[in-house]
Amino acid sequence: MIERIDIAGCASYGGVVEAMDPLSSINFIYGPNGAGKTTVSRLIDDCSRYSPACKVTWYRGTQLETMVYNRDFIITNFNQSSELKGIFTLGQHGIETQNNIKQTNAELDAIVHKIEQLRQTLQGPDGSGGKRRELREIESRFRDECWKVKTKHDEKLQGALTGYRSDKQKFKDRLIVECNKASATPPSVLDLETKAASIFGVTPTIENPLGNLDDKTVLGKKLEKCTFYAAF
Repeated sequence: MIERIDIAGCASYGGVVEAMDPLSSINFIYGPNGAGKTTVSRLIDDCSRYSPACKVTWYRGTQLETMVYNRDFIITNFNQSSELKGIFTLGQHGIETQNNIKQTNAELDAIVHKIEQLRQTLQGPDGSGGKRRELREIESRFRDECWKVKTKHDEKLQGALTGYRSDKQKFKDRLIVECNKASATPPSVLDLETKAASIFGVTPTIENPLGNLDDKTVLGKKLEKCTFYAAF
C-alpha cells in the first residue's frame, strides 16, 4: 500500500512540496476541477515522468502493481466505433481468461507476502536489524579479535603489515587477504617470530674486508712473538 505522496512543481501544484501523509489502505481524494486530482492519479501511475520532488512512498519499500482509472486510461483503452456512434469497446475476455487473472493475482499476492517475509528476516521491521545486523555484529567481534592478536604479538612483529597496523578495519581486511593466500597448513607462531626477527630485526653491520697478507708479514709477527717469549 502507499504510505505517502509528495507533489511539487507540476500542474496546479507550486514549488513547495505538498505531502499526503499518512495514507491508509483506502483513501478518498476530492476537490473542484483543476484542484489536482488527476495529477495525483498520474503520479501514482508513473512518477518517473515528474521531477524528483514528486514521489510515491510504498509501505516498507514494497512497490505493488498500480491500476489507475482516469481520463488517460479511457483515452488509451476505450475505442469508439466509427460505424456505430455511442458504442464503445474495451475488449472482451472469456471466463477462462478471468480465472487465469484471478489465479495469477493470488500467486502475485503470495510472492509479495514472501518478499516481505524475506525482507523482515534480512533487515528487520525498521530496516536496521535482522540478519544484516547480526552480520555487522559478527564482523565487529571478528575485527576486535584480530586486533587482540595483533596487540599480543605487536612487539615481535613490528615490521610486518606496514600501513595496516593503525586501523582495526584495515588490519582485519588485510588478514583475510593473507589467509586466502596462505597454504593449507599455516606456520606456527614460533616460525613467524623467527622469520620476523631475521627480516625486521637489527640490520647486520658490514665489516671492512681483510687486506692481503704476505708471507713476510705473517712470519715477522710469529718471530716477534717467539722473541717475546724468550725474553720473558
